[in-house]
Amino acid sequence: MQGGTGLSERSAVRELGAADPANRAAQPELSIILPLVEHRGHALASVRSWATGQSHARSAIELVVLSDGSEPRLDASVRALLAEHDQFVIAAGASLMALLHSGAERARGAVLLFTEAHCEAERGAGAAVLHHLAERGVDGVSLGTVSRSRNHLARMEDRMFARHMAPMLAPEHWYKIMLRAFAIRRDCYFAAGGLRPELGLFAEPAFAMALHRLGRPIEIIDTAKVIHHSNTKWRSSYGDVQSHARGQCAFRAASPAEYSRYLGALPEWRHRGGASARFARSAWSDCVAAAATADGWGARRLAAMGVAQLTPAVALGRHAPAFPIAARLGAAALRRWFWRWHGARRDRAFDDVHRRMVLHARMRAVLDFPASPPRPIGIGRVAAPDLADEDLFGFYSAETIAAGTFRWSAPMALIPLDLAPGRYAITFETRGVRWDLGDGALAAALNGRALPSAAIAIGADAVSLDLVVDASLPRPQRLLLLCAPLRKPRNTADRRSLGLPVFSIAIAPARHGTPSSGAVHAAGRAATGPSGVPAL
Repeated sequence: MQGGTGLSERSAVRELGAADPANRAAQPELSIILPLVEHRGHALASVRSWATGQSHARSAIELVVLSDGSEPRLDASVRALLAEHDQFVIAAGASLMALLHSGAERARGAVLLFTEAHCEAERGAGAAVLHHLAERGVDGVSLGTVSRSRNHLARMEDRMFARHMAPMLAPEHWYKIMLRAFAIRRDCYFAAGGLRPELGLFAEPAFAMALHRLGRPIEIIDTAKVIHHSNTKWRSSYGDVQSHARGQCAFRAASPAEYSRYLGALPEWRHRGGASARFARSAWSDCVAAAATADGWGARRLAAMGVAQLTPAVALGRHAPAFPIAARLGAAALRRWFWRWHGARRDRAFDDVHRRMVLHARMRAVLDFPASPPRPIGIGRVAAPDLADEDLFGFYSAETIAAGTFRWSAPMALIPLDLAPGRYAITFETRGVRWDLGDGALAAALNGRALPSAAIAIGADAVSLDLVVDASLPRPQRLLLLCAPLRKPRNTADRRSLGLPVFSIAIAPARHGTPSSGAVHAAGRAATGPSGVPAL
């Protein structure tokens, strides 16, 4: 279910249960929270499996059924299956996560069991959950799954789920929550913040992170199971992927440290809000100006290469990063159609479509997500891995080798600086990772004004720039780095275009008050502030 808004008092209508004091029996042992959205034709069977298909005493199980009001006839049929102590809530237009969290707030049971309307509980599942929680003393459990697949798309979804679940089976893994069916003690649910409707389907991993961070033990069991009816429609499948991607971006923006701890880098994040398009425009204009002002053939060649490489991105605009992904998704869809009658190849084609569908949805979500202004670098020394991805433009994620942890730049990188007028020495620590840099392999420009070759010193372990910032230059400034691409073996799996390896960046005032003959006065060219983001 796409979207993610909470339930308001005006939109929520309680039609059975807690509103009537006469129906308030003793607190139930287990509350089943069941939204009717995305039922895939199995809503009635799902409700029956909990209402009449359990071995536990019916009075000990409370059903909290929630509807978005889109199917009144279904709502009426479901209400007929409920007991007096159950609850039925209608919230027009509410999302899956909003319904689930609202159900948790309304539920009276000591244990909350969340499930979906396309899942049917096996007999005895409720009793098995309660027994396991009491026996093991854990705070929650995710139930096992029996898949029922009606077409190739559904079987593909089952394969994706199996791959997703495989690492979760390890006892020490943090991700133990599955929306198909999981039960948790009520106090633990609210202590961890619950499911956050604004995160869409990403609320599931976000909740799993919160539980792990609090040290709450959750286990996956197979003594209690649900029958899961997988998705059979591409549109619905893409909607779920899109909801997850949008929530992923929102979580990454709000909690970058926690996201990195659990999920690592988000490669597409450098394109957020179309910032890479703004970077492309700024870098393109600086490359054009540098090609005209550079004093050497090598620097002019690098600048011309930058112009040629950036021209398509500038022409396509904000959504340029999504175009190649969309093209690959279309090609994968054609392969899926072509191999529809060939078992093994068909399955691989379906899996490829799903993988590219995830990439496309994530890129679209990132492009639509607002970009925060970058924080420029000032005087001092900073390790490149310690810089936030949001503040680097044209750099890849940090990686570690024997020489230490560093970031590769792309052949073009744009670095925001915040320097007062004066002369500075800027040093990029490379630790000899690139031994092939020679004359003409590196060029730089400040707000489009090329540095003369004498202002660039390439050493065995570092690259240094001698720079003069004129008082007429607006702050912050843009430093464009152009580097000859690293030549890699043909059989390498790394497809990135690599430029300069940077372990740290150090900026210090020059020791002498007057610039050397190699220094450049960056002045006289109108400039806007830095914009854009990490590397292409």
